[in-house]
Amino acid sequence: MPRFTEAERDKIQAALLQEGELLFSAHGLKKVTVDDLAEAASISKGSFYAFFQNKEHLFMVINFNIQDRLLKEVKSELDEHKYMQPKELATYILKCIFTKATQYPILSGIDKATMLHLQRKLPPELFAAHTRDDVAMVCMLADYRIEFSRDVALVAKTLQTLFACSNILLDDQDYDKIMSILIGGIINLIKK
Repeated sequence: MPRFTEAERDKIQAALLQEGELLFSAHGLKKVTVDDLAEAASISKGSFYAFFQNKEHLFMVINFNIQDRLLKEVKSELDEHKYMQPKELATYILKCIFTKATQYPILSGIDKATMLHLQRKLPPELFAAHTRDDVAMVCMLADYRIEFSRDVALVAKTLQTLFACSNILLDDQDYDKIMSILIGGIINLIKK
């Protein structure tokens, strides 16, 4: 197992995250190999495994980082528009989330096949962490008077499902109309 100084580890970790995001964005999860990732980060294939279990693990960590960036962008939008009424703000912010998510090719490229592949290759606790992050986002909405009449975890899973649907429908000519109907259904779960 290769040994690295703390500074080397940080530099390699950053390179893997940056290069991985570029490669996965350009080619998708299945077409990128560990060899591609190692070469892009200027390390050996064996060294890659000192940082990540497999390419799917790196893919998920990159997704968590993107989700953190997206959450910061959403919080900024919420702060800027907090004067809106809860349902109006919720409609605005949900549309904002889905629009911003499409700006990240890794997120918009996740389909059912990719999810099934990740579930086969990764430990269940990584998926639980993803849901916890989405629950945290729904809880954050409560700070802006957007509270749902259903369990927060259920709302988070509903938003995950809506996101998956939005990826499938992205190229449909009626995308905006379909998303408005689906978001409207979620808005109806907001407490008065």
